[in-house]
Amino acid sequence: MIEIVKGKDKGEIIRRASNQHDIAILEKIIDNTRGDTVIFIAAGLAVLGTMGAVQYFIDHWQELYKTYTKREFALALQFSIANRNSIDDALQGSVIRRIPEK
Repeated sequence: MIEIVKGKDKGEIIRRASNQHDIAILEKIIDNTRGDTVIFIAAGLAVLGTMGAVQYFIDHWQELYKTYTKREFALALQFSIANRNSIDDALQGSVIRRIPEK
């Protein structure tokens, strides 16, 4: 599970759909104490989620920049291992939560 720890949605819990799924977070943080250093976090509950979060960032970075420009954001992503023919298929996840919403 992933728990939101700040903002208006603090305390919200995001769970995976089943044992055949992995969830991950892709988050952009701006560290204002270090000259506005940008930090990206891509982490899953298991290997599939972590790999999927990184792949999602690679595949969607231009769209993310266009949507959020210089703002912070967090995406909760879900990946399924059920009925997948290849690792490439399994890494095609979906966004299950956006913070902030578009």
